[in-house]
Amino acid sequence: MSETSHRLGVLGAALLGVAGIAMVALAQTPDAAAPGCHNGMGPGMMGGFGGPDGRWGGSHVSIADRLAALKDELKITADETDAWNTYTAAVTAAEREARNGMKSLWQAPANGPMTPDQRFDAMSKKVALMKQTYDQKKAAADALLKHLTPYQQGQASEILPGLATTRGGHGWRGGMMDSSTVGQ
Repeated sequence: MSETSHRLGVLGAALLGVAGIAMVALAQTPDAAAPGCHNGMGPGMMGGFGGPDGRWGGSHVSIADRLAALKDELKITADETDAWNTYTAAVTAAEREARNGMKSLWQAPANGPMTPDQRFDAMSKKVALMKQTYDQKKAAADALLKHLTPYQQGQASEILPGLATTRGGHGWRGGMMDSSTVGQ
């Protein structure tokens, strides 16, 4: 057998192997009812609320851990601790309420997949719930600002849920529904 024929044979075998692997990979379809998925959409889609364990925005950081990091970043003093604790309690309660409200919105009906009308209704309710959650966080953040120094207020407006509207060019979970940024 010539060297060229041998190389063509090896190349053909390699291509068949790659094609076989690709076919197997493409044949693997995700289970629409996988844990954490909502009617085929992944967890945290569109700035969702993550998993049932209180993860923020589908990330691997819990709400409590994220708020603790924000407290450190703002350098909350002992005199500001009561106001901070009130803020974190309100944000945590708003997130919990939103997460619990979302659970029922994305359950597939017992008689099959959602119809387009059911899906639209569920999405409309989700938007209303997100707006309510934002309003709760905004009220808590506004109350906290009164207890912070001007420098901390500037920082808070960029990082706190309820105040921040963007972070690094991406929509920030706490400011998603801020009507002042719609259409910009």
